[in-house]
Amino acid sequence: MTSSTRALRMESIVQEVDRILHPGSSMKPTEYRAKFDWHRDGTRVECKYAKLLWNNYFKRWTCRFSGIKLALPGVRSSAYFDELLLAIYSPRGIHVFRHNGTFGVSTNGKDTVHYGFSITVTGPVGQEDACSALDVILTKFEAGGCKQLARLLW
Repeated sequence: MTSSTRALRMESIVQEVDRILHPGSSMKPTEYRAKFDWHRDGTRVECKYAKLLWNNYFKRWTCRFSGIKLALPGVRSSAYFDELLLAIYSPRGIHVFRHNGTFGVSTNGKDTVHYGFSITVTGPVGQEDACSALDVILTKFEAGGCKQLARLLW
């Protein structure tokens, strides 16, 4: 499966999770290439996903979400969305979090203007077991103030 196909499927899955969590809400898709993914009762919702990947250089498992268009002084006065949902694609399943707006956010140097911010969360160095590293990563999200909304286990 290509990364763009996976991204569209992940977005569809997360949108369905959002629909289940807000049964009385009106969900409306956005136009192609919109700055966010869907409306929920007027709330602009953006979905990003990251695949749990082994970083051979640093010897640890990593989740990196990219292209996040938060406010950037002199460029964007506010984020392109009101709510950011993050999905981790792992060997165990899909884990969906509501981001708190600050946890793990980093710039991409001069490329931040065009490509947005990143959120990177890592497992312990030397922990080769993906599921053990995932447990650490999920704990970091929750400790960082991000609420886990769903777990879709294989």
